[in-house]
Amino acid sequence: MSENFSPDTSDRDHNIKMTLLYRITRSETLRDLKADLTAIRDVGIQIESVTCDGSPNIIKAVREVCPEAILQRCTVHVAREIETWITRKPQTVAAQELLELVHLLNGVQTHDEAQLWIRAFIDWYRRHEPFINEKTVDELSGRWWFTHKMLHRSVSHIKRAIPDLFSYTRYPNVPKSSNSIESFFGHLKDNLRIHRGLSEQHFKDFVKWYLFLNSNDGIIKKRK
Repeated sequence: MSENFSPDTSDRDHNIKMTLLYRITRSETLRDLKADLTAIRDVGIQIESVTCDGSPNIIKAVREVCPEAILQRCTVHVAREIETWITRKPQTVAAQELLELVHLLNGVQTHDEAQLWIRAFIDWYRRHEPFINEKTVDELSGRWWFTHKMLHRSVSHIKRAIPDLFSYTRYPNVPKSSNSIESFFGHLKDNLRIHRGLSEQHFKDFVKWYLFLNSNDGIIKKRK
């Protein structure tokens, strides 16, 4: 993003496509996220669910400010992370089988299908557990690391995501991915690239007007 700033438009209603709040920020800190969620809540908006990429700060902020909200991990982000770590053409059987499982994520529609997917993942893990947790030890220093660290990281990532990975199968109105906001963000970034070189103030003004003109009812509140 231009000028080393980025607009945080994560507080956007999925159904009515309305930007509820925005902040010009360099990073998504826990303090800022809690303040943003609190600001939305305090104007009388009930936060029923949050679909996010799994950022620890976002998850913690949601848990603390609106603990009753349904949390959904973006299935696309999970699949994308795994594909990045073990690559699209993994060389080991364990990684190949995991990639096949991950590619089935998007097709899960019902609670029963979600349970089948989780069971398949557990079965896969049990079959390959020794390989996944294999360690390499430096004989001189005694230090060790996971031999297949990208595969191990992928497994840990999925384990952490599972509790909130299939919320959408129980609550149909909860989006299972953040594709909608990613598309919205992508279009904004494309426009900013066209206008690269804006001063900080012009950058902020551009973001403000873009969000206003692309929201059904305008912006409820700006955070400084």
